[in-house]
Amino acid sequence: MTLLLSLFLGFGKRTHELLYFKEKAHLHRQVLQKYSLPILKLLLLGLILIIPVVFISYSFIAHKNNGKNYLFTFSSPLILLSLFRFYQITTDKKNIKSPTESMLRDPLFMSTSIFWCIMVIIILYM
Repeated sequence: MTLLLSLFLGFGKRTHELLYFKEKAHLHRQVLQKYSLPILKLLLLGLILIIPVVFISYSFIAHKNNGKNYLFTFSSPLILLSLFRFYQITTDKKNIKSPTESMLRDPLFMSTSIFWCIMVIIILYM
């Protein structure tokens, strides 16, 4: 799960850099000349589909050890919303310098994250 989220965030940041710097992206970061924008977007969309499936699967597998872990599956729509929002921030807002900073200032993303944390606390200590 952590690997998938790391890949998603990394590919999102590279996508944003390609969009922000355009033809001069390789001057900002040498490795960017090896990235392809359509492939990065495809990888991001694939990860948006894979991450919730892995999360739900993990919730059900962990359910065997702890009787209430399956309740985490009810938080998967929030995860999906957060992933789509990060994708939207990295691909649509070309004028921002840092997608991470924009993500932390985005009311929808932050409220979704806070609500997910509240759900997790309720599930764990219920």
